[in-house]
Amino acid sequence: MSGESSETLADLFRREHGAVLASLVRICGDLHAAEDALQEACAAAAIRWPRDGTPPNPGGWLVTTARRKLVDDWRRTNVGKTKQERAFELDEAAAPGSVAEDRLSLLFACCHPSLSLESRVILTLRTICGLTTEEIAAAFLVPTATMAQRIVRAKNKIKVAKLGFEVPEPELWNERLSSVMAAIYLAFNQGYELSADRRGIDLAERGIEIARLLDMLVPEEPEVEGLLALMLLTHSRVLARIDDEGMAVLLEDQDRSRWDTSLMEEAFQLIAAGARHGSVGQYWLQAAIAAEHVRPTRLADRNWEQIVALYDKLLDQTRQSPVVALNRALAVAKLDGPQVALAQLDALADRLDSYSSFHAARANLLDQAEQAAPAARAYERAIARSESDPQRLGLQRALDKLKEL
Repeated sequence: MSGESSETLADLFRREHGAVLASLVRICGDLHAAEDALQEACAAAAIRWPRDGTPPNPGGWLVTTARRKLVDDWRRTNVGKTKQERAFELDEAAAPGSVAEDRLSLLFACCHPSLSLESRVILTLRTICGLTTEEIAAAFLVPTATMAQRIVRAKNKIKVAKLGFEVPEPELWNERLSSVMAAIYLAFNQGYELSADRRGIDLAERGIEIARLLDMLVPEEPEVEGLLALMLLTHSRVLARIDDEGMAVLLEDQDRSRWDTSLMEEAFQLIAAGARHGSVGQYWLQAAIAAEHVRPTRLADRNWEQIVALYDKLLDQTRQSPVVALNRALAVAKLDGPQVALAQLDALADRLDSYSSFHAARANLLDQAEQAAPAARAYERAIARSESDPQRLGLQRALDKLKEL
């Protein structure tokens, strides 16, 4: 490894981080102690590997070095048991296990339902993906010190509540898997919203990496396949969704040559695989809808009847979510015209008044219905409620264009 850059070392540490940390947590049962040991092992590797060369099994080297640190710590503390008993227990726990099961156990612990959704996302990015506190803070747009406090609080809750680092029993599987998927999807969307710059794209790709891991660890689970497919379809258009001026670009106006068709094809295969299982859920339905939007060679050829039918199923799955109802209304507009869709949006006004996309949708439909003044007011409401610079700029462009007519 002589001559390699520190950046290459950092990339290697990040790649090994999740698997090594999961193994160490299995050994000692303490996330904080495992992270400290891994940090010391990485510091030792940063000195030795450039000098002596990278070992054939970098992850194994890090586990062994970190385990020795844990043994030393346990011998020093000697709480309740003899040094020999502590060391023996640690050596027994270090017996080779399933790396996949170790990572799955850590993922489920970080996404325990008793943790807030934000805490699940933060811990997943920190432990499974190996993002630094500074990187996570940048993604959440908060100071590093603030994020450090949030990470400590989340870890302390795991320790105090004794949540455990194990794959849950079958009867708890559905609840816990749902928690894991929600955390992964929120992590991805956090990056997607920031995708005007590289850090957002990196974060979205980390979310996809975790979803791939979950799909590998929980094979042939239709909702996991649907989640991964949805993220792949969304990310496949990331380079086309923001123009050179930093404005959001509507699907209809995107440059299809900038779409990643390989990601799309992978998503289509996952959707087909999920459909074969028969029972599908929210993520699969969202992925199927996204596929209907991008699959045709020409966007004008989209099957709006099929899209509305999928939204009907999604509404049932989401207990009549107003956001799903909003998107369904936009599909209905393609079949029955803007006036019919506007009537459906009016029924959602009380629940979605603070939602920028609701007012943007109304503005677009009012424009289609040739109601310029109400459309302009709706655009202004959407701009005032938007928290995304690319979206805000795109809405302002649409408003300016409307006023020119």
